[in-house]
Amino acid sequence: MGEKGFSSPADLLEYLKTEYYQSGEDILPRMEPGGGDVASFDSESVLDELCFGRYRVNSLIDEVVPVLSTEMKERLFQEVAFGVVSTKDFNATCVKSADNKYAVLVNKGLLMFLSKTGKIDMVINTPKLVDYCSEKKDGKVTYQDLCSYQSRLVRSYRQFGLPQGPIMSIDESLQITYEKVLFIWQLFVLCHELAHYLNHDFDKILVDPQKVPWLLAGERNYNREFEADKKAFYLVTETIKRKYGYNTDQRFILIVLARLFKHISLISDDKASVYHPSGIERISRLRENYFKSQDVEVLLEKGERDFCHCLSLIG
Repeated sequence: MGEKGFSSPADLLEYLKTEYYQSGEDILPRMEPGGGDVASFDSESVLDELCFGRYRVNSLIDEVVPVLSTEMKERLFQEVAFGVVSTKDFNATCVKSADNKYAVLVNKGLLMFLSKTGKIDMVINTPKLVDYCSEKKDGKVTYQDLCSYQSRLVRSYRQFGLPQGPIMSIDESLQITYEKVLFIWQLFVLCHELAHYLNHDFDKILVDPQKVPWLLAGERNYNREFEADKKAFYLVTETIKRKYGYNTDQRFILIVLARLFKHISLISDDKASVYHPSGIERISRLRENYFKSQDVEVLLEKGERDFCHCLSLIG
C-alpha cells in the first residue's frame, strides 16, 4: 500500500478487494477434473452472495454489533470496513493503512470451504444421512467417499483458495445443528480479525509498507493471536447467547471451535506459521482462559472421535 491515502475505510476495502481479487474464471481451467461443484464458483449468483459474499459478512457483523459497547460501536462504524475477497493469499485478515483506516477481509473460498466441510462433519459417521450427492447417482455415499471428498476440499483450497467438491445435502434432522456450527465458525473467523482492531494490535507494532499489508512486521508474537482468540471467544459467546438463548452451554462453542482449528490446521498444512500458533495451542489457551474449573478434556476427545454425536450430548 505504501503511502497511499484513503478517503474512508470503504475506500481502503475497495482497494484491497481489487489488489487481491482472483476470479473463478482464472482458477477453473486449472482445477482437477471430476465432479467438482463448479456452480459455487459463480460469484455473480444471488445465492452465492447471500451465503458467502458481502451480504453474509454484513449479516455476521450485524449479529455482533449489539454485544459491543456504545463507544465501540461508534468507533467501529467510523474506522472499519468489512468485506470478502477471492484470493489464495490468506484466509482472513485485518489491515491498517498508513492513514489509520481499517479493513477486515475474509476469503470467500474459506466461507465456502467451511460450508462444505461442515456437512461432511455432520455425516462422516452416518453416511446414510446424506440426502443427495452430485457424484453418487445411486445416492449411496460411504465413509470412504466422505473422507475422499474432505481430502479433495483441503487440496483444492490449499492450491487455489477455493474448495472443489460435490454438491451435497444432508438429512433435515441435522440441519439446525449444522447451521449453528457453520454460524459459529464463520462468526469466530470474523471476530478474531475484529479483535485485532479492538485490542489495538496495530498500535503496538510497526507496519512495513514493503511487505504485503496483512503481514505484521516484527517478531513472532503468538500472544497477540491468543489474545485475539480470547476476545473473539467472548464476542462469539455473547452473540450466541443473544441469538440462541442465554442457557447456551459454552462447552458447545469450545467443541465447535476445536473442530474449526482442526480444519484451519489442515488447510494450513498442519503447521504453526510465523504469525499463528497451531490449532492445538489455540484451543488449549481458550480452555485455560474460560474452563479452568471444568473438565472439558473428555468432551474434546469425544468431539474429535464423533463430532456430531458429541454436540448432541451438550447442545
